[in-house]
This record gives sequence, C-alpha cells and structure tokens, in this order.
Amino acid sequence: MSKRTLFESEEKTIERAEAILEAETNRDNPLADEFSLLLESYKKTFKQTRRLIKMSDMQQKNLNKAIKQVKEAKEQAEAANRSKGQFLANMSHEIRTPMNAIIGMTELALKNELSPKVHKYLDIVRISAHSLLGLINDILDFSKIEAGKLDLEYAKFNLREIINNLNHMFSEKLSQKKIVMNTNISESVPCALLGDPLRIGQILINLINNAVKFTEKGKIDIKVELVSKTSDFAVLRFSVKDSGIGIPADHLPKLFDSFTQADSSTTRKYGGTGLGLSISKRLVEMMDGTIWAESEPGVGSVFSFTLNLGRQPEDAESIMVPEADTILGGDANLMENLRGARILLAEDNLINQEVALEILGNAEIHVEIANNGREVIDAVYSNAYDAVLMDVQMPEMDGFEASRRIREDGQFNRLPIIAMTAHAMKGVQDDCVAAGMNDYISKPIDTARLFSTLAKWIQRPSEHRSVDAAPIHAKALPEAADPDDFPDVLPGMKVEECLDGLGGNRKLFVKLMKQFKEFYGDSVNTIRESVKKGDLEEPRRLCHTLKGVSGVFFAKNLYEASLELETVLKQERSEELAAKILEFETAVNEILESANIVERHSERECADASHCRSANLRADSIIPHLTSLWEMLSKNNPMAEEMLDTIRNESQEFSSFKNEIEKLEKQIGHFNFKGARKTLEEITEAMGVKPES
Repeated sequence: MSKRTLFESEEKTIERAEAILEAETNRDNPLADEFSLLLESYKKTFKQTRRLIKMSDMQQKNLNKAIKQVKEAKEQAEAANRSKGQFLANMSHEIRTPMNAIIGMTELALKNELSPKVHKYLDIVRISAHSLLGLINDILDFSKIEAGKLDLEYAKFNLREIINNLNHMFSEKLSQKKIVMNTNISESVPCALLGDPLRIGQILINLINNAVKFTEKGKIDIKVELVSKTSDFAVLRFSVKDSGIGIPADHLPKLFDSFTQADSSTTRKYGGTGLGLSISKRLVEMMDGTIWAESEPGVGSVFSFTLNLGRQPEDAESIMVPEADTILGGDANLMENLRGARILLAEDNLINQEVALEILGNAEIHVEIANNGREVIDAVYSNAYDAVLMDVQMPEMDGFEASRRIREDGQFNRLPIIAMTAHAMKGVQDDCVAAGMNDYISKPIDTARLFSTLAKWIQRPSEHRSVDAAPIHAKALPEAADPDDFPDVLPGMKVEECLDGLGGNRKLFVKLMKQFKEFYGDSVNTIRESVKKGDLEEPRRLCHTLKGVSGVFFAKNLYEASLELETVLKQERSEELAAKILEFETAVNEILESANIVERHSERECADASHCRSANLRADSIIPHLTSLWEMLSKNNPMAEEMLDTIRNESQEFSSFKNEIEKLEKQIGHFNFKGARKTLEEITEAMGVKPES
C-alpha cells in the first residue's frame, strides 16, 4: 500500500469516528467523552506521523541527491586521474623522444676526431643531457606518486641479480672517480623474493648516485642484511655507506622532504632537485618499510632502509646467480663478451636505426634490421641471434605481438628479447613482461645501460667471440669535400645545430634530407585525401611522426605545426582543420625546399670530386669489390652503402647504370637487402660479370 493510500484511509477512519460522536444516539453515551479524547489523541498522533513521514521523504530525496552528487564527483575525480595518468604517459613519451636524439647523437659525435674545444663542449652537452634525463625521470615519478598512479608489482626476482646490475650500471662513473664499490649480501638473506625489483633497484640507484656524487675518494659499501623472516616473508635491511662529505646532524631530519637538500651550497656545487630521496622514501613506505640516514661531516654517510618482501618457495633459492665482485670502474670483460655478438634490431624509425647502428656497430656488434614485427618473426626463424632489441610500437605487427608469437615456439625460450620504448609508464613495462620480453630499456637510450643490459642477457663462450670480426657499422668515412663549402643557412631549420646533433656527419645529413623528401614529400596531400574520406587516424600518425622528425632538423615551425594539427585531429575540431593544414603545409614545404637545396649541393660536390677518382677499373677488375658488396648484402650489412660508393667512384662502366644504382642505393638505405641483391644481380648481368661466390 502506498503512503498516499494509507493517508487517505486513515483520514476516512477519522471522519467516520467523528461522525459517530456527532450522531444524536451517541451524545448521551457515557463513553463518548473518553472516545472523544482518544480520537483527538489519535488525530494528533496521525498528524505528527504524517509530518515525520514527509520529513523522512524529504531527507531521503536530499540523501539520494547527495549520493548522486558524490557519485558524479567520484566519476569526475576518476576521469581526472585517468587524464592525469594519460598526460604523464604522453609527457614521458614526448620528452624522451627528443632526448634520445640528443644523448645518442652527442655520444656518437664524441667518438669522432674533434678539437679539444669542441670535445669539451660536447662533453658538457652529454653530461647536461644525462642530468636532464634524471630530472625528467624524478619529476615523472614524483607526479605519478602524487597522482596515485604509481603502482607496485608483485613479481618473482632474485636479489643477487639486482645487485649485479648495479655493479654494471655504475662501472663507468666509478672508474672516472677511481672509487671502489663493495657489495655484500649476508648469507642468511633469502635471495629468491617476491616484490617490485624495478622499484627496489630505483631506490638503490638513487642512494648510490648520491654516494658517488658526494664522494671524491675512498669507497662505497652496499650491504643487505636479514632483520627477520617467516616462511612467507622476509624483512631486509639495505645500507649504502660512503666516505664522502657527510651531512650536519641538524640537516638530517629534512633530507627526505621534497625539493630539499642539506643546504643551498650543496645544490650550487653538486646540482640536483632533492626529489631522489623523497621518491625513495615514498617507495620504501609503499613497501611497508622505513628509511633513515646517519652521517658525520667529513667522515661520510650511511643511508639505510628496510623492506618487507615476500619469499619464493625454498627450492627457488637453489637457482644460482653469479656473485657480484668488488668493482673499480667496470667489468673489463663486458665489452669483450659482446664483441661479435649478433643482434636483431626491430625498429621502424630510420633515424633511430641510424643511431642504434652507430652505437652498436662501433662496439663491433653485428646488427641486422627488422622494420616491423612480421620481419622480426621471419628473421628469427631464418637466422640465429644472440638477442633481439624490440621496439614496441611498429606498423603491421607491434613488438608485443611479435614477442608473444616468438615465445609460443619453445625453441626460442632462451632467446633474449629486450624492449625499447619511449613510454616509461609502469603499465608498458608490465605489457612487455606479459608478452614474454626479458628486459626493458627506455628511450632515450643510455649507452651504458644498453651495454650492461645486453651483457646481462648475452652470455657467449670465449670461443664464440669474434676477435677479428669487422663491425657491421663503422664510423662514418671522412668527408672528401671542404666542410666550409656547405649550406650554412636553410629554410625552416637550424643547419649548425642539426649537424652538431649528427656529429658533423654531412653524409648522414644529406641522406636524412633525401629520406624526408621521399617519405614525407606528399604528406600534405595524404592528409587532405584522408580527411576528405573521413579517415583521421592516418593524418594523426603522420603528424606524430613528423613531430619527432622535426627534432632532428631543429625545425621549430614544423614541430609546432605538426603538434597543432595533431591536436586538432585528435579533438576533431573540424572548423580549424583547413587553417591548420595550411600552416602544416607551409612548414613541410620549408623543409622540402631545404632538401632540394642540399640535393643540388650534393650533386655539385659529386661533380667537383670527379677529378679525384682513381683510374677507372675495367669490368673484370671490380669483381672483388662486387663480391664484397654481394657478401655485405647477403649478411644485411649496412656498410654495403660505403662499398657501393667505392665501386661507383672507381668504375665508370658501373656508374653508367645511373637509375639502377639509385634504386640500389635507396634499397640499402631502407635496409631492403633482399631487393638490393636482386638489383645488383641485374646490374652485374648487364655488365657481363659475376661476383665470385
């Protein structure tokens, strides 16, 4: 029965009772007065009850309204957190991508012959870039913690492996400062644990970084001791002790506050933001631990923390991990072990390919290229590799899917697959592990981290190391033309900064300009046609790609135009599309004009250098060169491009096949070695010669 029906029924009952009292037959009834009193009391009670019920209804409505408002506020807060998390992921990707070029190209430039002054400048750039990357990492982590977006994983790991990684990671820094670092894990400590190895390593890295920074001489001791344990858990105490400058007692309480250091002079002399210790404290507390510091000025400091970690079953302790040795400036066998290793690089971005080839090739590591996941799968079934460096974002098939398919075949269980990505968010790392990848390298690529990670997973017996193997990608050959005779001003870009970023390699610069013209010369028409068809995905992809490419050429206008058009496309602001496409077209045309200028200049250089060529060889005299070229193409060796130049310059008969040579050069430049072999075969057949097998 509804409330309204109940009220109406009660009102009728009262009306009938009043009618009974008013009836003449009941006026003289001795019970009439008592009945009248009872009726008045009932009416008063009914009136109060109805008022209370109405108040209750009103309160219920207000409560429902408040619940709805709370629910909406909760949904808005969750949406804001999701947006904040996505913003952090995008920020991480966007910042790390140009940092990759800055650090990678600077380190490559430092490997070339430079004047002491230029070398000093570039070394400052390298040090500053690494400092900036550390700051970026700290700010992103701090932001994720503040936003509640930093989650801890609960995975199996071996503690000795973390300690070994630290030794490799800090080898170069320790060598430069001639500091000894000792590591000791107590025998009572269970090493087969459950927790977040990445974050445990991050805490230790922060503390060791500080120890190295503030220690000019002496040593650093890292200890791990057991506090208590049960069958399921273990409480461990980690300590990092240094013989550095020390900290006054009155400054210790504020060490772990955000953006705080012991004193302002510390910041001026040693740099830093004071975020590292704050982040470490938050991570330790998230793992049910505590962190503290003890120090004496002029004697040194000890930073300690405890963690409550899960334990793996007892049989997991039997899996041995090599002990970490005392390290003074690095493992001398690390690079020797990698020398001659064969690595498959899965990367679709040509510029990233060039950087990786230079870095790995200069370490005498053999590198082969796969441009997408499908090529990766074909390659691992066709060749034996010591490791795969896997970009996660590639066309046709991404790195996640390629890794999953490789792991489905048991014969590849021991093949190391190492992820490379500019996304630094934890979710991406989880996806990498779930897909079957062994490890993770974030972009920008830190050379020391790259080599230490490769050394961690590539274990090659000494008899398999290629002592006399030629590097797949050696340093660029010296330029024949006068460096001063090169365009120093080009539309839409900064030539000097671009060349500095490429280590002064003008040949690579010319190549990249040609690639820009080839790949992106028709990008504006592609975008317009796609938009006309209602397809916004391809334009968004193009804008995102060109936004990254613009950093290589220091093309500010192209970057801004690409970013603005990408934003308009993502937000589907159709009323602004036409204007933004026009701005984008202007910026692209500036770089295309520069590419044409560079191409004309390059052609003049070739013509001017013709008199420097050695005597033209007869067709049969270039067979050894053709044989070398064929072997390089068969081994997917990018140095084939240098050999092609040599043959073209030395043989007029060979160079007469202009169109075929241009096609061959383009195929090698795009790492299409299969197509290049076919083109070379067509040229040699037309010449009537055959490379020796």
